[in-house]
Amino acid sequence: MTHEQHSQSVSQSVSRLIALAILILSTFSLSAANVAQTTPTPTPSPTRTPTATVSSNQSSVTLTATRTPTPTHTATSANTATRTTSALATSNTPTPTYTATPTNSATRTITSASTSTSTSTLSRTPTSTSTPTLLVTPNGFIPPLSTLNPLRVAPPAQPNRIPLAPNALSAASGSVRGDWQFDGNLNDSSGNGNNGIDYLPPNSASYTQGIAGSGLVRDGNLLPIQLINNTNSLIMTDKISIEAWVKSSDYGGGFRHIIDNTDGYALSILNGGVAMLGPGFWWTPNVPPLSLNQWHYVVGTYDIATGYQALYVDGQLVIDRYIPDGIPGGSGQVAIGGWGLLGSAYLFNGVIDNVRVTNGALTAAEVAANYAALNIPTPSPTLTFTSTPSPTPTPTPTQATYTIEGRITNVLNAPIKDVAISGFGIVTDANGFYSVTVSSGGVYQLIPSKAGFKFVPQSRTVTVPPNATSQDFQGFDKPPIVFVHGYNGSSFGQANPNTYFVDMDDALGRQGYHIERAELVSSFAWTPPAEQNKGKLVEAIERAKNATGQGKVILITHSMGGIVSRAYIESSDYKGDVAAVFTLGSPHEGLPLEAAILGYGLKVFSGPITGGAGQLLLCGLQPFLCDITPLGMRLFNQNHSLTSGVKYYFINGEVAPNEMSFSNWLILSPSDALITVESGLGLNLNTNGKLVSRWISANEFHSVTLGPRDYIVWKDGGQNANSRTYEECLLPVLVYKVSAVCGSPVNVTSLSSPRLARIANFNIGQQQLTNSAPALAPHTAFEYGVVSAGQTVTRTVSVEGGVTTFGAKWQTSGLTLTLVDPNGQVIDSIYAANNPTLVEHKADDITSVYVLPNAGGGRWQMVIRADDSVPTGAGGYVTLAIFRNSNLQLTGETDRAWYTPGATATIKASLSGSPSNATVTARIIRSDGVVDVVTLAPRGRGEYQGRYVVPNIPGYTEVRLFATGTTANNTPFERGASVLFQISPTFASLNGVYRDTPQPNATPPYEALMVSVGVNSSANRRVTLSADLTDSNGKVIAHSNATQELVVGANTIPLKFSGADIYASQENGPYKLTNLLLTDTQEAALVIAEAENVYRTARYQWRDFAPVSPPAANPAPLNSFVVMGQEGVWLKEKVVVHNGNVGANTASVGPHLEDRAEVIIGAQARFLNSSSLVLGDSLVIREKAQVHDVYYNEIRGNGTVQGRRYTPLALPLLNQLPAIPTFTAGTQRVDVREGGALTLAAGSYSDLRTRSKATITFTGGVYTFKSWDIGEDAKLYFTAPTEIRIADNLDTNAKTYLGPKPGVNGLTAKDIRLIVLGQNGRNGNPSASLRAGPNAEPRAAKFGERNKVIANVYVPNGTLWLREKTDATGAFIARWVVVGEDVELTLVSGW
Repeated sequence: MTHEQHSQSVSQSVSRLIALAILILSTFSLSAANVAQTTPTPTPSPTRTPTATVSSNQSSVTLTATRTPTPTHTATSANTATRTTSALATSNTPTPTYTATPTNSATRTITSASTSTSTSTLSRTPTSTSTPTLLVTPNGFIPPLSTLNPLRVAPPAQPNRIPLAPNALSAASGSVRGDWQFDGNLNDSSGNGNNGIDYLPPNSASYTQGIAGSGLVRDGNLLPIQLINNTNSLIMTDKISIEAWVKSSDYGGGFRHIIDNTDGYALSILNGGVAMLGPGFWWTPNVPPLSLNQWHYVVGTYDIATGYQALYVDGQLVIDRYIPDGIPGGSGQVAIGGWGLLGSAYLFNGVIDNVRVTNGALTAAEVAANYAALNIPTPSPTLTFTSTPSPTPTPTPTQATYTIEGRITNVLNAPIKDVAISGFGIVTDANGFYSVTVSSGGVYQLIPSKAGFKFVPQSRTVTVPPNATSQDFQGFDKPPIVFVHGYNGSSFGQANPNTYFVDMDDALGRQGYHIERAELVSSFAWTPPAEQNKGKLVEAIERAKNATGQGKVILITHSMGGIVSRAYIESSDYKGDVAAVFTLGSPHEGLPLEAAILGYGLKVFSGPITGGAGQLLLCGLQPFLCDITPLGMRLFNQNHSLTSGVKYYFINGEVAPNEMSFSNWLILSPSDALITVESGLGLNLNTNGKLVSRWISANEFHSVTLGPRDYIVWKDGGQNANSRTYEECLLPVLVYKVSAVCGSPVNVTSLSSPRLARIANFNIGQQQLTNSAPALAPHTAFEYGVVSAGQTVTRTVSVEGGVTTFGAKWQTSGLTLTLVDPNGQVIDSIYAANNPTLVEHKADDITSVYVLPNAGGGRWQMVIRADDSVPTGAGGYVTLAIFRNSNLQLTGETDRAWYTPGATATIKASLSGSPSNATVTARIIRSDGVVDVVTLAPRGRGEYQGRYVVPNIPGYTEVRLFATGTTANNTPFERGASVLFQISPTFASLNGVYRDTPQPNATPPYEALMVSVGVNSSANRRVTLSADLTDSNGKVIAHSNATQELVVGANTIPLKFSGADIYASQENGPYKLTNLLLTDTQEAALVIAEAENVYRTARYQWRDFAPVSPPAANPAPLNSFVVMGQEGVWLKEKVVVHNGNVGANTASVGPHLEDRAEVIIGAQARFLNSSSLVLGDSLVIREKAQVHDVYYNEIRGNGTVQGRRYTPLALPLLNQLPAIPTFTAGTQRVDVREGGALTLAAGSYSDLRTRSKATITFTGGVYTFKSWDIGEDAKLYFTAPTEIRIADNLDTNAKTYLGPKPGVNGLTAKDIRLIVLGQNGRNGNPSASLRAGPNAEPRAAKFGERNKVIANVYVPNGTLWLREKTDATGAFIARWVVVGEDVELTLVSGW
């Protein structure tokens, strides 16, 4: 058999052999007297009844043979020497039982039962794996080059064949091409004339006792026996069986060939294990080596029809694998006992007998039968049996079985019955239990399924033995609910997310919903804009999806939580994972600043607060409160549009007038004591045809701080009482599922505001109402100030009489409010308690309110006192008086909502009620705290107007209007009002560059229309751009927004318009880009620029945007992936994929590698082959990345998809990843010093550690290790197909090379396999938790920077990390895969 670099030509061999022959003839004696000869006397053979049990896909095989010896067996010798060749050859010899236990999970037992009543058992169970040795082979031999293919367990049992007599054994279907019995000669008994010749030295063959008759002696020095004549008959390429009986005297180093066909096939002994070459190379390192000086029956088979190669020892299948390549034809130079070219290499040392080559593949049963037929004791020449022992029953083979069991329950721990466990044909019982019995050890995957359910985990992979118990699953048939709290509801605020919805979440949890709670950033110290807070919501949504396996959630939100939820759902970051959103008291159309101050208190504002005119830096540390003003929500609603596929439920309470709180006294519109019904129901939102269910929940306050009950905490006078929101909305929609909308049509006569009487049904909200901004009751100006400990301050208020409310809010406890009427009467809490008909007093730690049904006209004093407990600077307060029944009202407005610096703003005020005279001034409080004052000129009929040149001070600007004067009956009065406008920042502008591109930009159908908008910027800052797409008539057909970090210079912001919206419009292009709004969203949103009708697209057809369906079957088999993650893949920046697919097999239950997605393609990554696919549940294609066809359920990012898009995607992509082998590492540690070199033979080792610049050469076969730690610039060379199995972790340092040794031709990545079973963060410790995340250190397998890897790598339990600038050729499969920057990936032939 030729072995690549060191094979010699025939002519060179002949010339060398002639010289060798002369030397040998001068030293060897050829006397026949020196050659021992034995002439056996034939006797009847024993009768054997073999039985064989081989189960499909099982790793435990039991073969049992029962033998009945003949009464008399006599043998004579040609000389006088008497040889006892077996311990069995004695009177009453017990039949041995041989048990071989390999280091892998396979257990194969051969039992022979004698008819003798006396028995004994010989058990061979290795206590440890064989000690590996360095492999030093003659002439630097490198094993043949071929593929290393997946292991499999024993094939299905074949029908047993009754064995033939010795020397006439069962042959495979097909012709026998050579049969050498070595009964005193080298003749071929097959009839093909392939006789042997021993010509170097001539007639040097010697014989000794064989397994049957005599056998050929080889001493490790004699050159092989050459076969001549019709050797072409020994050339086979399709199927073959090679059989031999051998008794080795030593193993030596390297190969000891039994028979070798040069360039074709060989059967050999390698380091004590049987090896077969030809259809690839394979040997048996994981079973005990062949025992020295004992007979063993070795067989190698191959059949191209099945593609399987198998090796047997003593009738047992010890290993097989799939290799469809066929057998090399060979040169016909065939030899026995060494190399086919007759070189002095691979020489056998021992005895060879009964070698047979057949053009057919023996079955496992045939091999077992042949072994049973010839495995007989060689009798002593003087041995005689005198009687027949009594027979003993043949033992019945026992088959090991293992149990896999568990229970499947729901979120309430109640059983789920009739859940199918795929592949096993069973379902759970009424108590949710299942139990599976398997007939063999191995790796099994459990996948539960039941219509309407998702299960967590999605699957379990178990290995038996031992029995696998407690393999439990949790099933979910409802989408999980995520509760989203309101302002100050975080654990850093006044509430706690875990108790915020204390009654509502408990109730829904008892109905079988999985509950998650978002924790937004919100406290008195800091509440960011909704756009910045939505990331916290997304985290909770991911937790809910991961916990249940469901793809969508239900959001139940309160107040601010509803706006944050819309910020996510209606953004370009939305992942399509919300089924419905319920907003309870959310200000969809804004909350007046004055109401916010009274409702939330002064703690929400950052100050500073000063006396006199005062100032209030509204957006300092509470930008969210600016965003929810009517102006802020106007911008929000222009930037956002209701999303298709999400069910919206807008719910708002309406409390009775006699239950009004301080804030509600100010609000004239129906409200929940803070949020008006108009705002909470979003009555003025342009829904663009999206379905919205609107519901008024009567008698529910915004929060418990404003009244005795609210939407979510159901307490009323100490009695539990479910809210109407729950009973009339959530129960029918979510629990009973009898309605898609909340409640029934509203009884309009019960509404307190006649402005709502026109609404016949809030449920559907088909009517779009146009109402003015929420009306506020007449009131004085808000006056702010600060009082220190022990101080008193007084405000004088002009009151015209009637129902009057005096109130104050402060930042901390320790303050009190006392009134003094125009007559000097002091009104405090004691006076109010004693005079309930004259005054009602309500107070808490930060609020004090007096309500007088008939206050006298004149000047009143409001006195604020601070006790000694008030901290310095913390005594901020605000005071005002409210005149709910007065017709004297001050309102104001500006001619625009936002201005550019240098523009002139027109400030208008209107004073109703016909006062006799009045003065109106405007105090303009800029974002830098400076106060400008403008006096408004009267224009008649109660109208006033003034002009203001807008400074270059970007931000929210408050205009506080003050009106003073006398009524018609000469009573003094004062009124106040507040107006907000914005001053736009100037760092960015639209530059007029537009471009439209369909996605993907190949041929229809398209998924979306991308319109890029050019923006120039002088600062690095976050902005949001929104726009509408309209048809030629101006009808809005799609809306888009995008948030992006601008850099200094020219920028491009892509707007993605949904192809589904365009398709649904049934309107052809060209389309118009209009209603552009560029907003600074670094803090509170500020308008930068706006534009109308700026661009016209190409003439697209609406049918071009028809939905795309995925192909019927997964287009990507396992061997097509260059990178496959079971749960996630992250390709970082500038990765180059030369060919092959990249994908994640399942929808991850988390945690994720990055960005809450299964597959992340980093910026500027490139796929060079147009047939490469990217597949995963959620894809992120980052900026300037270029991919081709993609398969997904959700996709994000600004990268380019150059091919088709296919969605939805059925998961998992593959039902089975490669099997995980069972093995045990050895105890021998391998260390290589700096610059050292080592050639390592296959076997079992402990830790492999090298210093820098070390070199290790692996010579082929299977190696097992505990761990690898490879130094910098090391070289890991492979000279033959190899599988490396590492129980713990792998770590290579920078500039390591792992791959074929230079000069070894034909060896590729598919011939080198690394299987690493370590887990992240635990160094493979099997007792540690499996919950270590994908980024936990150390990673299961890490290849250092600038490595060159040519191999297939499999890391089933942890993360495989290819660090930056690595050149990786092969297939890389792991639970998670991280590919570093500038890595190049190339697929050879896959796993």
